[in-house]
Amino acid sequence: MKGFNFYNLARSTLRVLFRYVWKLQIIGIENIPANGPLIIVANHSSLLDGLVMVAAFNFRLTFFQQHIYLTF
Repeated sequence: MKGFNFYNLARSTLRVLFRYVWKLQIIGIENIPANGPLIIVANHSSLLDGLVMVAAFNFRLTFFQQHIYLTF
């Protein structure tokens, strides 16, 4: 299928869960510019921060993580 990818499927599913099941409210999204680069920083109050950000924004996010968290 053209245009199908896992990111879009995950974002759609997460939006339903966070907005209708857990009543997520997004405040201040009008302050985010429509074009250009943007840095979003999560405060990591839970392990769900990344998933909430994917559900909240209408554009694709790229995540960065400090390398010390990737060692096993």
